[in-house]
Amino acid sequence: KAEWNLHQLECQALVSLSKEKRKMLTPSIRLMVRILIRRKKQIEK
Repeated sequence: KAEWNLHQLECQALVSLSKEKRKMLTPSIRLMVRILIRRKKQIEK
């Protein structure tokens, strides 16, 4: 369930990118986004 919340936040962040930038996404960039989201959520707690 926690992974689903992270997935939703990741998708929201990626959808806000322009189409051209979305085409340049690599798995490593997506991983960095996930790590940053997790870190941000930990700081908020």
